[in-house]
Amino acid sequence: MKLGHQIELAPTQDYLFRVLLNRTYHDDGVEFLARQLRPGCVIIDVGANIGLLSCAYAQRLGFLSTQIYAFEAVERNFERLRRNLALNHFESVTPFRIALGDQEGELTFHLPDSEFSGNAVGDNVLSTNDFSTAVKESSHVERVPMTTLDRWARTRNIERCDFIKIDVEGAELNVLRGGRDLIQRTRPIIQCEFNRYWLAQQGLGIDDYLSFFSTLNYRAYKDNGSSFVPLDTSTLTEGLVDILFYPWR
Repeated sequence: MKLGHQIELAPTQDYLFRVLLNRTYHDDGVEFLARQLRPGCVIIDVGANIGLLSCAYAQRLGFLSTQIYAFEAVERNFERLRRNLALNHFESVTPFRIALGDQEGELTFHLPDSEFSGNAVGDNVLSTNDFSTAVKESSHVERVPMTTLDRWARTRNIERCDFIKIDVEGAELNVLRGGRDLIQRTRPIIQCEFNRYWLAQQGLGIDDYLSFFSTLNYRAYKDNGSSFVPLDTSTLTEGLVDILFYPWR
C-alpha cells in the first residue's frame, strides 16, 4: 500500500479490485486523522472487514502510540484481518470477532458460500424481500455473538476513545445507539457510512442520524472526496457516502 504497509486480499468485489490496482484505501481520511488525534489515542473500527483501515491507522498513526480495537463479524474477513495484522506486525491492533448492535444477542448472516470474504449484510437490516433473496442465494449461514459497544467498553474498562469508524452495511445506527454512554463520556470523532439503500429497508434516513446526535452537541460533515464539508441535507443526493460527526465542545 502507498502508506507503506502490506495487505493480503482477494479481489472478489469492486472495492477490493480498486485497492489492488491503486494501493490506496481512503488515505485522505487517514491523513485527516493524523492531524486531529493526540498521542495515546484510542480508535475503534467497527466493521473492520479484512483490515484495510485498521492497518492504515496502525501504519500512519503509529507515531501517536495509537491503540486500535477492530471488530469484524464475518469469519473469512476476520481470518484475513488477523493475517494482515500479523503480516505487518501490528501489535497495536486488537481484533474481535463479534458483532456490535443495540442489544445483546446473536447476528445472522446469509452468505454465498463458506469461503466468502467481502462486504456482508446482516439479517437485521434486510427487508422481507431482501431477506428472501439472501436466503435463496445463500449456501452458508453464520451466526455471531452480538453485544453493545457500551457493554464491551465496560468489560474492557475503556475510559478513553478518540475516534470511532462504523461501516456495517446499514446497521450503523444500531451501533451508535448501543454506544451512547461511551460516546457521551469520551466525545470521540465519529465517521459513519451512510448507505441510503440499506437504511431505507429499515425506514431510516439521514434525519435519524442527526436526531441521535442532536442532544450530544456534534456537528455533521460530508466526505467530499478530499475533504469534509458541512452537511447540507437538502443537497444530500448520494446513495453511499461517509458522514463525519465532530464533537463541538
